[in-house]
Amino acid sequence: MGEVKRITPLLVVLVCAVGCSESPEPSPAETSPSAALSTAHTADGGECPRSGDADRTDASSTAYYYVAISHCWDSMRDKNTAAGVLRAKELMSVSWYEQQKEGAGTRNTLQAQFGKAAKHESYSVPKVSRTVGDVDEDVAADKAVRGLTTEWSWLARDGSEKMPGGRDQQVIYLEKQGGQWMVVGSETTMTEEHDGA
Repeated sequence: MGEVKRITPLLVVLVCAVGCSESPEPSPAETSPSAALSTAHTADGGECPRSGDADRTDASSTAYYYVAISHCWDSMRDKNTAAGVLRAKELMSVSWYEQQKEGAGTRNTLQAQFGKAAKHESYSVPKVSRTVGDVDEDVAADKAVRGLTTEWSWLARDGSEKMPGGRDQQVIYLEKQGGQWMVVGSETTMTEEHDGA
């Protein structure tokens, strides 16, 4: 087995709307989509999940698609992990999107992994599932928190073996406006990078 590198945390960015600190007693969380999402990149006949496929009336669905899209990378066109996040624009509040856009040019924490993937023209294959534990909360009728775990590997276009990727856990903060849920912030609480060497 390869060595496992731990990076804790990869990125901690928390944006919470006014009222989050004074939240009422949470109600039971909605259930996330049960099946793990597995997808190829658009360049290979498959495609990354689309924002339009999310059920915007459901906080769990919105969070799920935001995370799935954010982890769908193509080493031939994406310079860093931020590229995936920016593709989820339709699921984000304007202020959260602008913050991600501003930070998009910063150093890629998975730079070495992206470099290895680029040598084989690889794209990521993410699998998203609920994080075990009491992460999910319906804070109010228009505020929710969802915890999601993503595992990814890389598939090469040149026929090479599948390249290890990693796993992370995120806490996603959502607000409902005009009957639709949107992501207003996220926090990565754990990242493991897998090394297949």
